Amino acid sequence: MVDDAAAPSTARARRVVARRKDGVEVDILGPDYRRIMAVLEKAGGDGLSARQVAVGLG
Repeated sequence: MVDDAAAPSTARARRVVARRKDGVEVDILGPDYRRIMAVLEKAGGDGLSARQVAVGLG
């Protein structure tokens, strides 16, 4: 995440999540993203709202 107040005008946003590729495991994600993926996986294919994910994360 870029802090607009502290970033020079030439700064660009950077990708904080790895680009998706087939066959890549969630292990390449940071720990917070892995926690989100675990909550989504536990829910199955039903999908979750942002609120439900937040509750799942505690």
